[in-house]
Amino acid sequence: MNATARGRRVGRPPFLAVDLSGALHVVGTLVAYLSASTLVPAAVAVGYGESPWPFLGAGGIVGAVGAGTALLTRGEHRLGIREGFLVVSLTWLAAAALGALPYVFSGDAQLDRPIDAYFEGMSGFSTTGGSIVVNVEALSHGIAIWRQFTQWLGGIGIIVLALAVLPRLRVGGRQLLEHEMPGPEIETLSTRIRDTARRVWILYIGLTAVLFAILLGLGLSGVDEEMSPFQAFAHALTTIPTAGFSTKVDSLESFTAATQWVIVLFMILGGINFALMYRAIVRRQPRAASRDEELRLYLALLVLGAALIVGEIWTEGVFPDGGTLRAGIFTAVSTMTT
Repeated sequence: MNATARGRRVGRPPFLAVDLSGALHVVGTLVAYLSASTLVPAAVAVGYGESPWPFLGAGGIVGAVGAGTALLTRGEHRLGIREGFLVVSLTWLAAAALGALPYVFSGDAQLDRPIDAYFEGMSGFSTTGGSIVVNVEALSHGIAIWRQFTQWLGGIGIIVLALAVLPRLRVGGRQLLEHEMPGPEIETLSTRIRDTARRVWILYIGLTAVLFAILLGLGLSGVDEEMSPFQAFAHALTTIPTAGFSTKVDSLESFTAATQWVIVLFMILGGINFALMYRAIVRRQPRAASRDEELRLYLALLVLGAALIVGEIWTEGVFPDGGTLRAGIFTAVSTMTT
């Protein structure tokens, strides 16, 4: 009789059978690497003449805690199903804490309470888009980009990023991937989970870069004078993960119709199965997309939802001067892709 069975026989709670040390080791490693993400807003802050210390301090503290946890729990570990659930849960809680610290350290009056900062951090990394910030335009450039960047990191999944770059997570990698990504099962792009995660991230980064280039082009060409390089970068970070944060109080209302149509297109792309897009775009197998039942249903629901909202807006005369079609489609796509 194995240890687990003996434990159950005498009434031991099932959670005691979890390799807690192994799970904490992985969480510590993940958090230590994730702390390096604070360098991005720190660089933006320096570029705009702002203090980078809220980000460097947060990254240093979280990195030290993560590295210390990983060192204290070193040893031979093997991740199973229970450990996979525990790692994903603890990592998301820790990521929200990382997201909160720069807000607290910045001293911004809108985010100075720890619970408010943690709420904003969790909302960012979970890409749910809820916010307690009333005037986002009053935030510093560094804090504003950090807010956007947390959604970009959470959009594809912290665990997926970890599997792509950390060789230590080869063992148990499939369990982590299955517990992190949505859907009943993982459709791999290769025989190695690490390669699958890398290819998903390459596509994710590529789509973000393309959107940034297009938005930047709209601004530099004069098509949308509101679209500065900062705004292009900020909105590219939150459009691909279909997250919702914006650096403007009125979100995308003040941008031109051309910008809004571009955002609609990339929100739709952000909602498509990334493994399917990889096959269709990178491997040049467009038939894989045309034959996919999930994609056809997804697009059909978007069309239906858009038709209903456009019809409602038109009958109510909300936009008497035009813009009904664009507003209806934008609302439907934004809502249905969350």
